[in-house]
Amino acid sequence: LFANDLEGTISPAIGKMEQLLALGLGDNDLSGPLPSELDSCSLLQFLEVADNSIDGSIPAYALGVMEDLESVDLSDNEMTGIIDGVMFGSDKLRRLTLQNNDLSGVLPEEIDNAQALELINLNDNANLAGAIPESFYTLTNLETVYIYDTSISGTISEAIGDLTSLRILFLNDNGLTGEIPSTIVNCLELVELKLDDNSITGKIPFGIPLMVNLERLHFHNNALQGPLPQDIGDLEQLRELYLYNNELTGPVPASIGDLESLLSLALNSNALSGELPNSIGDLESLEVLDLADNALVGGLPRNIGRMSALEELYLTSNQMTGELPKELGNLENLKRLYVGSNLFQGEVPDEIFEIVTLEELGLANNKVDISPAEFPGLGGELPLDAINLPGLTVLRLHGNAFEGTIHSEYGTMASLTDLRLENNNLVGQIPAELGNMASLNELAFHQNPGITGAVPNSICSLTSNGDLNRLVADCTVTCTCCTDCYSER
Repeated sequence: LFANDLEGTISPAIGKMEQLLALGLGDNDLSGPLPSELDSCSLLQFLEVADNSIDGSIPAYALGVMEDLESVDLSDNEMTGIIDGVMFGSDKLRRLTLQNNDLSGVLPEEIDNAQALELINLNDNANLAGAIPESFYTLTNLETVYIYDTSISGTISEAIGDLTSLRILFLNDNGLTGEIPSTIVNCLELVELKLDDNSITGKIPFGIPLMVNLERLHFHNNALQGPLPQDIGDLEQLRELYLYNNELTGPVPASIGDLESLLSLALNSNALSGELPNSIGDLESLEVLDLADNALVGGLPRNIGRMSALEELYLTSNQMTGELPKELGNLENLKRLYVGSNLFQGEVPDEIFEIVTLEELGLANNKVDISPAEFPGLGGELPLDAINLPGLTVLRLHGNAFEGTIHSEYGTMASLTDLRLENNNLVGQIPAELGNMASLNELAFHQNPGITGAVPNSICSLTSNGDLNRLVADCTVTCTCCTDCYSER
């Protein structure tokens, strides 16, 4: 009776159906509790009432007397109360799906009675708490574990290595602490491993590269320390590697270039150092590369231009030097390029403005004075060829050494929402044509002492008739509509 717009409650008379083997009432509009009279349906093998508005507690005793029960799906309801160990009365139970309810309490020790269990799904029960019981790790037939977005706490037991049939393990978004057990590398069948968004410490286990079936590895938003495994490139099936927002140190291993299946690599917000290996350019399937907020040095390898599938490149807030390589122009699918807050200098290669897919370009804040050295930042005239990018919405050039006048042709960039030109060496008057950029939300050209005159009325009209909500100029520039003006004092 799936998806039949059934309403009302499940009658206690259900207990009269003593020969019932399967009950499927999912994806309806049923409400009220599951009747305790289900205990008379002791032959039941499959119980599925997902996607309703069932409330009340799990009828644990009723489930416990169903000795042939193989699958229980109570997901996406409004059920409350605890997961009572009494419910694990069937040694044939293979699938238990309770996600997206309001269950509380702890995972009971009696779960080890369900030795046939292959899948358990408890995610999105915010009040489910306590540690994972040691008995859980005796369920050696487990293949899929979804226990995320709960309040589960404590550590992951070394006994995790006994679950050698695991293919999917999601323990993310909990309150787990301690280190990742080294025994986890015994789970060689794992395809997806997510431990992110916890408070896990220690190092990435040395043997992780042995888990050659991994396709998704998510350890981000923890407090992991130490280096990346040197042999990380052995994970040839890996498609997603998310290690961002930890405390990882050391260089990016050269073996990273061996991850030929990798689609997304996020190592940002760590303390990684050293130069980017040339092998980074071998990631020709990569779509997202995020290395922002680290301590990387040296130049950007020229063979980065080989990463033809790349759509997003984030290198912001490192200490990288040299000129931007013209080979960036080979990234014909690139949509977002952010290399700001580094020490790059020289002119912006014309080839970048041949990437017609580009939507966001952030080159800001490469001008840094670190005594006794001074890094002038990116320079030359403002790139006129930016007008050839039809989908460009963000252009951030501030904090550099650009000189000359502001191009009146910038007014033709109809999609632009964010134009940041402040803190350069620009001169002359602000062109009235900028008022044609009807999509602008932010426009700034302060800290350019050479800019004179007044902000044109055409731009002021964008603050009253358009979307422009931040407009900043030097206080020496006449402006009746600026949201702020900048003064050295």
